[in-house]
Amino acid sequence: MLGKISATNYERCYPTRLKKYFQSNLNYKTYQDFVPYTKRAVIGNIPSEIINLFPQSEKGDKIKAFQSVLAQTTLVSRLGKKEEEVRQILAEGLKEIMPKGTQTELEYIGYGGFKDVYRFGLKDENGKKIMHDKALLVYKINYSVLPRKSHGIYAEPNSWYYLQKNMKRKMDKTQFTKHYISDMKNGYSLTEFIDDDITKTTKEFDQNRILGLILSDTQHNPRHNKKIYDIGGLIRIQGALDDKIAIKYFKKIANKNTQKEREQIAEQLTKKTENIKTPHRDKILMALDYYKGLPPWYFARTSDNIPIRMIW
Repeated sequence: MLGKISATNYERCYPTRLKKYFQSNLNYKTYQDFVPYTKRAVIGNIPSEIINLFPQSEKGDKIKAFQSVLAQTTLVSRLGKKEEEVRQILAEGLKEIMPKGTQTELEYIGYGGFKDVYRFGLKDENGKKIMHDKALLVYKINYSVLPRKSHGIYAEPNSWYYLQKNMKRKMDKTQFTKHYISDMKNGYSLTEFIDDDITKTTKEFDQNRILGLILSDTQHNPRHNKKIYDIGGLIRIQGALDDKIAIKYFKKIANKNTQKEREQIAEQLTKKTENIKTPHRDKILMALDYYKGLPPWYFARTSDNIPIRMIW
């Protein structure tokens, strides 16, 4: 006769880090089920210009201390303190971390539906900028109405990190501003501040064609200095091509400037698939099917040679 099996205590496993989750997908519907319980809900790091100022033996401790000061600053800013008080908290906190004579700047810029924005700058003892100014994004957190009010604090960092890791190029040279760090427990992100001195866009990144993503809120968040500063409305297109090898072949077609050139490449790839031994034949067919299913306007461009699909 079998003995009685005792009930086993079940303890749910939560991720210790968010990197692989935020790099592999975005717009999760279950942020509230795992992000608050993640051991370290931080992605990215503070700017390298700051890290390079720290002695090698103290780098780890100083990086953590710097992040803690940012967390404390954002906490104070949510308490309704005046801009000068918030600036003082930041300056006093960084005084013990940064080299002697470092000057701290913090200026309130404005607010959005989910966050307040500050311009954050650092100068050395001679008044020279240590780095290009950053945007300190302080997310609004209202725990009484979760998860709706917490979605921005999770979704936007997720979008920044997903883009940064999947575009396979330097983010600051595209139309997107560079993302540095997001701390989702303390509710802040650090991105590049958009001004006249920001790194110029040298090549537009077509997130629609390459990653199957569109910015759904460009009407309320238009570009500033030709840069996109808010990607909270980044969403995936239904049925988008998501196989990396298939995307590579699709790009061979889509990167051409004229319909005639695109058709020529598509024809060449089609001929390749006639041989069943062609490497990646299934991926090529996948790319061709995706290409054939797109409407003609998908490849249209503006007078500035920007694909129309990128400015929806």
